[in-house]
Amino acid sequence: MTDVELDEQVRLVFACAGQGDIAAIAKATGVKPALVEKILTAWRKSTPKPGANP
Repeated sequence: MTDVELDEQVRLVFACAGQGDIAAIAKATGVKPALVEKILTAWRKSTPKPGANP
């Protein structure tokens, strides 16, 4: 594996963890960008903010 290929794989792993932009997450997962956006929006709404009381 080349350095370029390894870099791409690392970016895709971070994208799968929700730490990438919508296009990167879509590429990493094979899910259409519009659906990725809907999922992320719902996920962010349902996830408590750091420091918030549950």
